[in-house]
Amino acid sequence: MALKIRAREPHDRPAILACMREMQNWERTIDARLAAADDVIERLWREILQDCDVFHGTIFVAELDGRVVGYIGVLTHVPQDHTDEIDYVYAQVTDLVVLEQFRSQGIGTALLAQAKKHARDAGVHWLRINVLAGNPAAAALYRRCGFRDREIVLEHDLFPA
Repeated sequence: MALKIRAREPHDRPAILACMREMQNWERTIDARLAAADDVIERLWREILQDCDVFHGTIFVAELDGRVVGYIGVLTHVPQDHTDEIDYVYAQVTDLVVLEQFRSQGIGTALLAQAKKHARDAGVHWLRINVLAGNPAAAALYRRCGFRDREIVLEHDLFPA
């Protein structure tokens, strides 16, 4: 099987939406506050495209023997927004998805390598990615690919069931 990482093309939309749908529905098993994929998928797609326009982003797809099996979105000009920090820009991975049946084959690592190269080529020094705390497999992948914890957000349920 030949893996190819390439820039998204307009005809990739249905395959990317299928990846997004799988990710959104799986993440709902970690956090029940997330909406069902069918309720938000079109809006999420529009937001990613809009963010790509605003923050100089792009979407890369992983294609395995002609089939899109994953994608990564990367924004390359995101301004920091914390008052207590110097002015700088960073790159942000918006999404990283590999369809479940194709995981553990190096596809996520290849997509991250492409995102890092793209951000580096844009002259950006830092690349960020977010991960749900309940997704240790993804966090482990990101750490293996050189990402380090920068900020940890803690949450307390004030009205537990």
